[in-house]
Amino acid sequence: MGTILLNNSLGVNQLDLAINYGHSLEKMDFVIIFHCTAVKSLRRLKMHRYEHKFFALLDELREKGIRATGTIRENRMAKCTLMSAEELEKFPKGYNDYRFESNNEIFIGRWKDNKCVAVATNFDTLEPTVQVMRWCKEKSAKAYVPQPALINNYNKYMGGEDMHDWLLEKHAIAIKGKKRYWRVFTRIVDMSIVNAYLLYRDIHGKQSISIKDFRRAITVHYLKLGY
Repeated sequence: MGTILLNNSLGVNQLDLAINYGHSLEKMDFVIIFHCTAVKSLRRLKMHRYEHKFFALLDELREKGIRATGTIRENRMAKCTLMSAEELEKFPKGYNDYRFESNNEIFIGRWKDNKCVAVATNFDTLEPTVQVMRWCKEKSAKAYVPQPALINNYNKYMGGEDMHDWLLEKHAIAIKGKKRYWRVFTRIVDMSIVNAYLLYRDIHGKQSISIKDFRRAITVHYLKLGY
């Protein structure tokens, strides 16, 4: 089994996105590693890939028949003319801003949830939007907000390590202290809870509670035991 390494810092497969507004993105730093057999399988099955914080060569994947969607780190947006996360924070929850690169048919968008999320895709789009429930500070209550189709699909089909990392970030243990090993300890506890929650959710399916309520149930149980 061989390995394909694409690294544009070496001048290989450099990508220059021409945004339809007339601006362009600087060549981005990225490393993509695929096993040859995996790429062949993806090409044959026309699979959809959903990646977490992973800006792939979306145009290259599209040419190979691989549909891909992935979140983008803020420091990998280069000169894209999207609203910054700071600008988007001024708008109500559910607001979005997007650009479409017509040459390679790459859609890049940013959506305001509890935090701003930036996503790129080579096949999905904004419409149809889906109504999702979120807490609104203005109304001091939960309300429906529009969620772009590509964000909804990303959340729906994301799995494995990406799902694990996403759940870790939602309600991580926060303990202030000068001892560095505390961060290692709390991280291990967080990962154990998430692993347990994923097993619980696989068993109970749609009847399962949220990760927040799952953490709360564990805490209440240990408090009752007197720990």
